[in-house]
Amino acid sequence: MVCGHSAVDRENAGKTAVYHGFGVSVDPHFLTTGIKDPIEKAIKRVLQKPSFMMNAKKLQKRMQWTRHPAEKAADIVEKVMLTGAEDYLQTHYHRPSWWQHSLLDIYGLLALLLALFVMALILVAWSTYRMLRSALRLSTRLASRNNAVQANSNKQQS
Repeated sequence: MVCGHSAVDRENAGKTAVYHGFGVSVDPHFLTTGIKDPIEKAIKRVLQKPSFMMNAKKLQKRMQWTRHPAEKAADIVEKVMLTGAEDYLQTHYHRPSWWQHSLLDIYGLLALLLALFVMALILVAWSTYRMLRSALRLSTRLASRNNAVQANSNKQQS
């Protein structure tokens, strides 16, 4: 199989073919410019190397499905016995690392968002406290001035 992709999903299919050894991927630049030499080389490589044919036949055995559920289950058991239970058609994209498998990246993101939310709440509470404290000081000063002015006016009236 010679794979030339022009979209992301086709790129993944090409990488799968290369990973399992039944295909070659060609740079999409050659498909749009009309340069035929790399495409011809890829075709000749696939046709001349017997490993591509052997890997394609192995894949063909793995992909033979029947219609009836009982036959399907028997096929699965036979495929496991035939292939030795090896993973097939799974590139490294399908095998997440341990931290992705245990969702540490998701939990880390949620912890970060929670920490940012708590910090925002603390900032709002702190600024509210400071505003209320300054308003209380101002009202206390005004009240003491009013008391002083009232005391002076009472003295002057007496």
